[in-house]
Amino acid sequence: MATHRRHRKWLWTAGILLVLLVSAYLAVDRIVGTALHEVAGQVKGYRIDFGSVDVAPLRRILRIHDLEVHADSSLQDSLNADHFDFEADLVRLDDVDLWALISDGVLHVRRLQVDGPVMKHFFRSLKRSDADRDTTDVEAPAGMGLLRLDTLLIRNATLQTRQDSGGTMARVEDMDLFMGGLTVHVDEELALGIRSTRLHLAGIQAELEPFYTLTIDSLRMERPALRTLVQGLHLTPQVGPNDYGQHVDRQIERYQVDIDSLQLDGFGLVRYVRDGVLRADSVRMAGLVASIHRDKTIPLGDQPRKPLPSEALLALEKHLHIGLLRIDRGELHYHEKPPKGGSYGEVAFTDIAATATGIGNVPRDSLPDLVLTGDCRINGQGRAHLDLRLPMGPAQSPLVSEITLYELPATALNHLTNELVHIDAVEGTIHGVAMQLSGDDHAASGVVDIHYEDLKVALSQEVKHAGLLSAAANLVVRAHNMPDRPGYRNGPFRVVRDQHKSVFNYLWIGLRQGLFEVILPELAQKELKKKQEHRKRHHKQ
Repeated sequence: MATHRRHRKWLWTAGILLVLLVSAYLAVDRIVGTALHEVAGQVKGYRIDFGSVDVAPLRRILRIHDLEVHADSSLQDSLNADHFDFEADLVRLDDVDLWALISDGVLHVRRLQVDGPVMKHFFRSLKRSDADRDTTDVEAPAGMGLLRLDTLLIRNATLQTRQDSGGTMARVEDMDLFMGGLTVHVDEELALGIRSTRLHLAGIQAELEPFYTLTIDSLRMERPALRTLVQGLHLTPQVGPNDYGQHVDRQIERYQVDIDSLQLDGFGLVRYVRDGVLRADSVRMAGLVASIHRDKTIPLGDQPRKPLPSEALLALEKHLHIGLLRIDRGELHYHEKPPKGGSYGEVAFTDIAATATGIGNVPRDSLPDLVLTGDCRINGQGRAHLDLRLPMGPAQSPLVSEITLYELPATALNHLTNELVHIDAVEGTIHGVAMQLSGDDHAASGVVDIHYEDLKVALSQEVKHAGLLSAAANLVVRAHNMPDRPGYRNGPFRVVRDQHKSVFNYLWIGLRQGLFEVILPELAQKELKKKQEHRKRHHKQ
């Protein structure tokens, strides 16, 4: 009988313990959920809400349902702060320190996994002073010190980013992100350490003013390799070359750009966040095809000043440093419609191979010169070589350039002269052209040396009595310019830079002026200069 009573006592005790354990097990979801709410409430600047919490205490796994993270009104009203919204149906946390969460209010997690979240980034585009640009403060939301995380995995996310004003918007259809060896420490500022990262973005699309769509097929980023690979980058205008004038209030150029691949080595996203400098050891661009249209029937309107590339780099809001930029297999097609209308003419630069060094604006005692070197084929016939050096200093800093042309037919001259004199070269051999130019942002001088033989010209058919005048023109145009023949000369020139046009136009007009000095006799040059002055006065009016 006594034995029976002892068995009953042990059964009651075991039953009570079992009930207590079951009750505790059932209550752990509520206890952990309460602790998570307390942690979330300490993150300032953001409002964090979620639905139910499932806890597997023996496996140390948490599942958070219907998570929503939104910036509160104070952060949204801040003039300087970007902010994020984040929504996910399910977030899984592995190897959670439940005791630290419940007792200390600190979330220690080995692995955090999110599938299919919707992420939104809102930013403001503000002009920053030079003092602001020289400082990079990375601030963390208060409460971030409550998080310890080793591995972050986000799969099949969609991402949107836009200006608060409703302007520029970009969208990513599919994003996968893995971060390993992640350490987050907050003292007075955010310290972020990452041992390895893999980021893959697909289906990137952005709408750009005034009528462009930018798309990227794929972007992959790796760390510690510090390599980023972009494939299939396309800048596409949504209006045609004959219609784009209806969408602008002044004469601008219409661009279309396609790039097969863009590889950045030495670029690290964490380093960019930490230092505030977009830094890459090298950038390689392959398969560039760019098409530019300028319709000169569009009213000129108010044209903004176009600074030299060196000045434009120094004026960027963000700090930038690229050790080497290399372009392989490039093409540039320039199309221009004359002011009187008609069809577009084209100059094609193909087989482009170019390098640029000194691309940067990071403050230091002295910045290296911006140096551009390139080779290309012109209209599928001749070849060109360019050397351009631009000191990273004020507008008065010296600019130096050398251009060499070779394997050119005489008809290549037409693209340089027909806008002014309506004369086409129809026969002849050009052995080579070399130009040296030096100057600054305002004016430049130099010399053109051209070797050619048997040059014959004809006036454009739009000129009255073109046939008769063509015969007369061949009497005054210099038919030969060879070093071993009498009358050999080179073409010194001085040109004033049009502040509303690019540096390449600056080089172009210098080359053109030097050619005129060689090919046309003095009488024809005087008449040409009168015509140029008339065009300038008409342009100002």
